[in-house]
Amino acid sequence: MSDTRNPGLVLRLPPLDGATAAWILDLCGHLQAAIWQTYGDEVEAHWMATEPDQPIYGRLPRPPKKR
Repeated sequence: MSDTRNPGLVLRLPPLDGATAAWILDLCGHLQAAIWQTYGDEVEAHWMATEPDQPIYGRLPRPPKKR
């Protein structure tokens, strides 16, 4: 599903050689693994608290106060 109203994050990469591109991919994999190990439960809880069409990034809106 893509939303053309908000393209989200756009990375404009400079020209890279194969070795540099491979190094960056490896670094991203290590970063992803470290984030999942450290914050995996919190990330999953955040995703579970979102509505289906709600963006999964940023802070969740606070629920309305009960009277």
